[in-house]
Amino acid sequence: MIDREQIKVHGGHLALGQQSKNNHRDCKAGVDTKSRLYVKRVVGGLVAFCHHCQEPGFVRDLDTDGTNLRRWLFDKDSDTPRVFRSPYLELSDKRFKVKDPVILNWLYKHHINPLTSSPDAHYFQELPNQQLCLSINNNMGHTSGYQLRSFSGGPKYTTYYAEAYASDVAWFPATGTTIFITEDYASAYRIWRDTTNPTIALLKTTMSNPTALTLIGVKNAKFVIWLDADDAGDKGARKIEERLRYLCNPGQTVMRITSPLEPKELTVKELKSQVGLITS
Repeated sequence: MIDREQIKVHGGHLALGQQSKNNHRDCKAGVDTKSRLYVKRVVGGLVAFCHHCQEPGFVRDLDTDGTNLRRWLFDKDSDTPRVFRSPYLELSDKRFKVKDPVILNWLYKHHINPLTSSPDAHYFQELPNQQLCLSINNNMGHTSGYQLRSFSGGPKYTTYYAEAYASDVAWFPATGTTIFITEDYASAYRIWRDTTNPTIALLKTTMSNPTALTLIGVKNAKFVIWLDADDAGDKGARKIEERLRYLCNPGQTVMRITSPLEPKELTVKELKSQVGLITS
């Protein structure tokens, strides 16, 4: 079991429904440098899972209504958990064009240039303290949350969801029935931007039932699973493939890509070529 004190450290700032990715200290599978420890605040406490050593963990509420833990996590004088119902509105006045050289270099490395591209500038915006804000839309095009990519220490990724929309992935809708499923936001964005195929970013290595059922609702869809080329990504991709194959309707197909490079790491030409082979 994952050490509970470590879960509290990584999950103490999370509101209901939020999750964070962190390096797992003292991971039994070896040194974790890829933030494979996921911690999420749920009704009843904090749950955690390491995609490196496959160990779970939890910190439960001390009372059935969560009162004591909520006070410890949030505010000694308040029992009310912080739920971000409209994160887009909360951040709309604080976003800026990306100017930080560290963030720009990371984006340039993945062939994203918010200084010259209007779509890039819309989907990748800067927040104070070296944070990159990634807007999360649901399958209807509504803003359902946001993910923060930190470049100044602490959890690398922190994801916030708006309770009103209950979407746990980032959708990039487009015409076409070949739907690419990636692990990270930038990879899904690159496929959508450079090949005009519909994509979703899981923001993790698992797929929820609501997301799977929404995908299955697309007639004659071809699902292409393209997760990171590591143990967690491989294991997650296999499970997602198995689930989608089980749920598939007549006319729907599922395939899984095994590639040493993530979609965001490919040049525009390389990405178009590889996607073209898949969709042809």
